[in-house]
Amino acid sequence: AVERLASKFGAREAIVPAVKGVDRARSEAALKYKDADGDDVAFYRLMDLVRATLVFDDLETLYAGLDSVVKSLGKSAVREFNDRYKAPIEGGYRDLELVVDFQGHLCELRLNTAPMLQAKNTLGQRDFEIVRLLKAAVSD
Repeated sequence: AVERLASKFGAREAIVPAVKGVDRARSEAALKYKDADGDDVAFYRLMDLVRATLVFDDLETLYAGLDSVVKSLGKSAVREFNDRYKAPIEGGYRDLELVVDFQGHLCELRLNTAPMLQAKNTLGQRDFEIVRLLKAAVSD
């Protein structure tokens, strides 16, 4: 379905990784969704077990693609939207992140530009992961 969206809306490619593994999912949930006491983890909040990315050439085609994807899926299918080009996450990483209802499952769909993914795939994402792990360790 993601590959069809990519070709229909002018994305350069669709990246569809394997379902997130149990160990990685538990680790991420423990970092992001642990309660204040550190006893319980809200695993139900993980929305990126099934995920995909549509890659666009530039910002103009990225936002046009977003508009087309939302219209195609229907506004009610988009349960969450984060424009991290307008509000970048720590380290300067940017993307458009959607949580979409697809056949009764909540899945993560990201839209991004090829240059931003190039930056992420070199050092950017690893730096972000290290900072996130350090913050969690300090908090503990």
